[in-house]
Amino acid sequence: PTPLPPTLIPPAPGPLPTSIPFAPGATSVVVNGWARKGDVARYVLRANAGQRMVVSIVSPGEDVFLTVIGADGSLLKSYVDRRANWDGVLPVTGDYHLQAVPMGQEEPLPVVLHGDGLAVGSHPGHF
Repeated sequence: PTPLPPTLIPPAPGPLPTSIPFAPGATSVVVNGWARKGDVARYVLRANAGQRMVVSIVSPGEDVFLTVIGADGSLLKSYVDRRANWDGVLPVTGDYHLQAVPMGQEEPLPVVLHGDGLAVGSHPGHF
């Protein structure tokens, strides 16, 4: 079978995403946010092609799901799979958009990011 081309998705309209900066030499960052059902918390981070990124959203009701949009606009992971984490090797250098999509009531949305170099990796205990 012929592989399908990646789905290209522009970042969702709405408020500008919150930039996720990594301190010099840091390999992890924790971002805390707040949203209610129907809202989308948007984040953006810069990363390089070939870096591994693992993103985990931790929410009290376990009902906040993740979308990851590549720097080239490709959909790497959609919230519709009802998962709050993603693990992958980044295909291109640029800005990656993360969206935390709450499906429950109003609650804090801690987004836990950790990894190697400037890439994002796993946070033990949250998968």
